[in-house]
Amino acid sequence: MSFLLIVAGLAMLAAQPIKYYLIGRNQNKYALSHLTAKDLKENKNKVANFDFSTVENVDATGVIKNSLKGKPLPVIGGIAIPAVKLNLPIYKGVENAQLISGAGTLRPEQEMGKGNYPLASHRMKDESLLFTPLIHLQKGDLIYLTDLQYIYVYKTENLMEVEPTRTDLIEDDPNGAKQVTLITCNIDGSKREIAQGTYVKKVSMTKASPEMKKAFEIANNTVK
Repeated sequence: MSFLLIVAGLAMLAAQPIKYYLIGRNQNKYALSHLTAKDLKENKNKVANFDFSTVENVDATGVIKNSLKGKPLPVIGGIAIPAVKLNLPIYKGVENAQLISGAGTLRPEQEMGKGNYPLASHRMKDESLLFTPLIHLQKGDLIYLTDLQYIYVYKTENLMEVEPTRTDLIEDDPNGAKQVTLITCNIDGSKREIAQGTYVKKVSMTKASPEMKKAFEIANNTVK
């Protein structure tokens, strides 16, 4: 019995590094440097799931299972926050495969630079993965979104912890404000941590500064 417990313990210890490796690999697999604006535009027409209640906790089994499926994910953009070293692909929808590989959109009709643009992703123990870097986000930090045609600039204005029932935060602002809303769980999953940024401007990818492009680790050859 003690031998079996030791084996089980070793398996659990090995599971965490494997999980983090696969999540990091998936983030890189769908990086914008491998895609073009045309690819993203085509992916916007893909069918997607927007039922947030179907999202499961991140465990090693789920990560491995989703990684082995091999089904291409619909990347429709990217999010970068230089201040906290966050750079993730944005996927259409919130299926488990999307949320363990980047950030997912919560409404089918949302558009960058218009209304509210809500995104969700997981929080991990590894502070470099998914939306975990948001724990270091501060008011005033710039948030970049891109569809590889433009970079949309937002400025962080609100940081809050709310109940999971606050689904109103994914809807458009009643006063018509343009904003981005980033959603992840707190450390024990009982609350939702929210970061909201107000829209500043959009910049054509051809006129974007080197710093903006560097935030996404993209080159000019992605703009096609």
